[in-house]
Amino acid sequence: MIYEVNGLSFAYHGGPRVLDGVSLTLERGEVLSILGPNGAGKSTLLGCMLGMLVPQEGSVRLEGRDIAQLKPRDIARLVSYVPQNLAPVFGYTLFEFVLMGRAPLIPTLGRPGPADRAAAREVLEQMGLTRLADRACTEVSGGERQQAAIARAIVRQPQAVLFDEPTAHLDVGNQLRTLRVLKNLSRQGYAVVVTTHDPNHAILLGGRAAILDRAGHLTAGPAEEIIREDALRQVYQADLKLQWEPQLGRTVCLFPNL
Repeated sequence: MIYEVNGLSFAYHGGPRVLDGVSLTLERGEVLSILGPNGAGKSTLLGCMLGMLVPQEGSVRLEGRDIAQLKPRDIARLVSYVPQNLAPVFGYTLFEFVLMGRAPLIPTLGRPGPADRAAAREVLEQMGLTRLADRACTEVSGGERQQAAIARAIVRQPQAVLFDEPTAHLDVGNQLRTLRVLKNLSRQGYAVVVTTHDPNHAILLGGRAAILDRAGHLTAGPAEEIIREDALRQVYQADLKLQWEPQLGRTVCLFPNL
């Protein structure tokens, strides 16, 4: 088991609870899509799972160990994080940017060695970015930058990768490419957590899904059991409809007319 989250409750500075009694598990090779409205606490949950936020109640166990007892460097070796919007300020090349992902594996005051550089080149090839290795991060498209962020996350070969709305700022084509990458990561044995606002993305990824409501309660289980019309309508306050599409061979989430 990679993650065990038990009875997690969190509030900011004495305010109302953002998370209330949240529990979930995550195993190797598993995808967990977390749905929920804006402000429901999806990013907060990821922060707790990364050890960046300290819950008032409950616990997060990473590979059987309480995350509160782990050093940030130890957490970084096991878990990678891809934020919602990564906008590099400095003109690092994509190769340099990805190579930085090896930092948790390099001794303090050490420098990247041949093995680190080889790992960076390998993951750039895996992500189809070799041709852009010498281009500055500030000069590539949003989709290419997102692919580079994923490459940087997996270059250290973690056990789990957490994605915070990875398709939020991408066009449809790049959204599909990113979803394929996430699915392939799970097939390679990575545990994958992704927050999203689009039920169709959770349906496409399959695996397990969770809905985090406005009260901070989370319901998790197999995607086909969690993604239901009544649950989606309640959480999004919209007349959403699920319909089987025979040409696609899957269910799709449809929006009402305007």
